[in-house]
Amino acid sequence: MIKRTSKQWQDIMQAHAEYAGTTKQFCVEHNIPVQTFYSRRQYMGLAKPAHTKKVALRNKPRHR
Repeated sequence: MIKRTSKQWQDIMQAHAEYAGTTKQFCVEHNIPVQTFYSRRQYMGLAKPAHTKKVALRNKPRHR
């Protein structure tokens, strides 16, 4: 396991932001386990929010 400093992780996240390939490809090229990358990104507050479905709420007319 490679120990990285906070500065190194900041540099890694910056490089990833500029990377054109997938996260998996980036991690392979930089010898970083994918789960470690995602864990560190979340720890640094850089995690992207999960996609959620937006459901439109509408008032249904009441039948009397």
